[in-house]
Amino acid sequence: PARRASGMVRRMSTGSAESRSLLVPVLALAALGFAVRAATVFVAPNIAGADEIYQTTEQAYRLLTGRGFVPWEFYYGVRSWIFPGLLAGLIKICWSAGLGPIGAFQAIRLAMAALSLPTVACAWLWGRRSALPGAALFCGLLAALWPDAVYFSVHPLNEVLAAALLIPGIFLAEPAPGATAGRGRVFVAAFLLAWAAVFRLQLAPAAFIAWLWAVWPDRRRLLAPAFIGGLLPVLVAGAVDWATWGRPWQ
Repeated sequence: PARRASGMVRRMSTGSAESRSLLVPVLALAALGFAVRAATVFVAPNIAGADEIYQTTEQAYRLLTGRGFVPWEFYYGVRSWIFPGLLAGLIKICWSAGLGPIGAFQAIRLAMAALSLPTVACAWLWGRRSALPGAALFCGLLAALWPDAVYFSVHPLNEVLAAALLIPGIFLAEPAPGATAGRGRVFVAAFLLAWAAVFRLQLAPAAFIAWLWAVWPDRRRLLAPAFIGGLLPVLVAGAVDWATWGRPWQ
């Protein structure tokens, strides 16, 4: 019993050391990526395109006040109210905290920047899988500092939100070489991939390929969690459309 206990302690300490060796660089890269993104919010605030105003932020404002510009997409039900609804909740919190319109503008962009950080973590972990010297750091720095990623990640656009969900979904859909995907991992992967498709329908083919990639090697065991994880966002989107546009999946 003493030898078994000693072996268990060694395995636990080894596992803790390995977890720390993974966590520290990921957190450091994520902090770097967030700092660079946050700097653009305060140093060089800008608008990347009209959609981030008229299709998302303006509609969130209209939900809260009843006033605002109504683009044709929101006359005919071309877009979902999910993203504007989430932004409306964040704006309401900012207003309740006394931050005002500028504070809400900045808070939205900081929240979008935070949502992009899992992509940095996934890049580091993908690089680490290659076992090449410095690959993890190189890939992590690319994701954290690449100019296009830094610039667009703070803007409340559907494609930006969808990409922030698609990348970790793909990462979870593909276990490390020689590893077996667990049901929970596949469920979360399918859940994220489905949300990416909901927020940006053009990404649905890529999301489906990643979903199929996760399920196919062990279909009997993984089909049920993958199906349920992917179905839930679709049902939520249908329910929101039904409540706001009068029919599901408008």
